[in-house]
Amino acid sequence: MTRTRWLGAMGLCLYAAHAGRRALLGHPEHLLWMCHVGVLMIATGLLARAASLNAVGTEWLVAGVPLWLADLAAGGEFVPTSVFTHGGGLVLGLVGLRCLGLPRGVWWKSALVLVALAAVSRLVTPAHDDVNLAFSALPASAGPATTLAVAAAAVAISAAAFFAIERGLLTLGFTTTGTPC
Repeated sequence: MTRTRWLGAMGLCLYAAHAGRRALLGHPEHLLWMCHVGVLMIATGLLARAASLNAVGTEWLVAGVPLWLADLAAGGEFVPTSVFTHGGGLVLGLVGLRCLGLPRGVWWKSALVLVALAAVSRLVTPAHDDVNLAFSALPASAGPATTLAVAAAAVAISAAAFFAIERGLLTLGFTTTGTPC
């Protein structure tokens, strides 16, 4: 088994530990937060040696971990196993970028898939949990023009953030081709 496959299996274990804890707490819908789904994308990308999938999950965690830390600092709920998905997942994703590379232009895929995840979150999670800001970003009473404007703004903001993250990672020495692991 290659190093990336071992790392992918480890990523699945990190996610499974947190998923089990969330299920015991009675909040399985929280597993749809972008950071948790990002770890699954990283694990799958490592297992399949799919650089784009690993990169999208890693970009989500690079953006999401500071948001998670800010939420904790503001008094948000701390679940110990979330360290596995946030910290462990980010480390695995960055190692995956070293091994598989950071495909140029993956930033727009990160933004579009995140918008799709927010739409799924809005369909299947309770409004009071506001998973992926699926409810606070777009009020239920919004008309079609507001809905379109908010959706366009969400895509633009996400795309800009992921573009900046991609540029920053390339500046830090991550390459588009990676190093065989």
